[in-house]
Order: sequence, then structure tokens, then C-alpha cells
Amino acid sequence: MRFEMKLLDRLRGRLPLRVPAPVWLEVRDGVALMAHRYEPGAPFERSTFDGLSGPAQGAALQTVRELWGELHSYTAEAQDLGAERARPFDDAEVVEAHVFPLLTSHERQLCLEALRFGDSGEAELVHHDFAPDHVLHADGTLVAIIDFGDACLSDPIAEIGGRLLNAYGEDFALRILNGDRDALSAAVAYELWDRLAGAANHIKSTGPGGKELDWVRRRLASS
Repeated sequence: MRFEMKLLDRLRGRLPLRVPAPVWLEVRDGVALMAHRYEPGAPFERSTFDGLSGPAQGAALQTVRELWGELHSYTAEAQDLGAERARPFDDAEVVEAHVFPLLTSHERQLCLEALRFGDSGEAELVHHDFAPDHVLHADGTLVAIIDFGDACLSDPIAEIGGRLLNAYGEDFALRILNGDRDALSAAVAYELWDRLAGAANHIKSTGPGGKELDWVRRRLASS
């Protein structure tokens, strides 16, 4: 959380959308109690986007592209602040050890095929949790983005594969990507391995089961 607060301090007033103002409530025994000021706006649901006119949809998509471009430009600052590096494809060994035994041979093959996309080697600052509750609008105009708790350094495609695909769908993602289907395929692979890594961590700490493993099974069943 300390990284998130420091990052928000740097980003406020420098992005196309508002971000929350961090508030340091007090320090007790060396522990900081932190919160965010309320940001007005309604969740930007997929249904909200679908209800917009063509030009308004285009404006929303362009705002998202500009937002991500600006975030990427603060990568060096985020690194200096201690941003973590997210590389779900590097978790292949732990996934194979803990998750693969719970999957069918066909499901395992689909997971391995997704590995061909791998990590591009790029590491940019990404929000990594682009979902309706974190993207706010006023009458269809995007106004704020909140909850930077998952912000990290990762392949830029993580903005699509992190949460956006699940929240908004592949057709929305493809429009963000200006029709680049190769990039969409990479985002789909990233999303799968991000969830696989989450499932592996859950299994290691708690045991078989968990929502991430359920999600993986549903996604593989639809492939």
C-alpha cells in the first residue's frame, strides 16, 4: 500500500483522468494508516459503453489509450518507488507442479500452447486492474480511475490481459487495440497465465480449489 500511495502522489494531476488523493491519517508505532479521498463518478460498465453514441465510444477508447500511454511514461519513477515486476509466464514451473495435476491433458495442452506468446521483455507501469468499479464516468465521459493496489511493472499487454478482457470482452479489447488480433491473442494468453499463477499460489497456501482455478476451467472449456 505504501507504494500505491507514493505513486498516487506522483500521478495526481498528470493523467487524462483523476486519481484518488491519498490521505495519511496518522502514524502509530511506525505504522502508517492510509486512505483515499472519495472520487465522484459512476462505474463504467460494459452496458454504459454500449449505450454511448459512436463518437462518444471513440472518445472513451481514445481516453483509455492516452491514459495507458501516460502511465507507461512514469515507468522509471515507479521503479524508483519500488514497483513490483509481474511476469506470470515465469511461473510455469510452479503452475505445472500445483495446477496441472488438477487439469485434464487437453486443458494442460491449451495452457502450454498459450506459452508461445511469452513475455515480450518490456516492463512498463500498468494499472493491471482495469474493471468497471475502478473506472468512473459522468454521463458517459470517463473522469477518474481508482484503486492502484495492483499497479506494477509488466508487459504493456497486461492492461488488456490483467482484468479488462474479463470485464469488457474481446470485442471491446480489439477496439482498444485498433484491430490488432496478434496483440489480442497475446492478451488472452497473458490473462490465462495470470489466473494460472493466482491458482497456483492459492493451492500452495490453501489447497485445491479457489475462484482462480474455477475461472481457468471455465475459460479452457470455452476455448
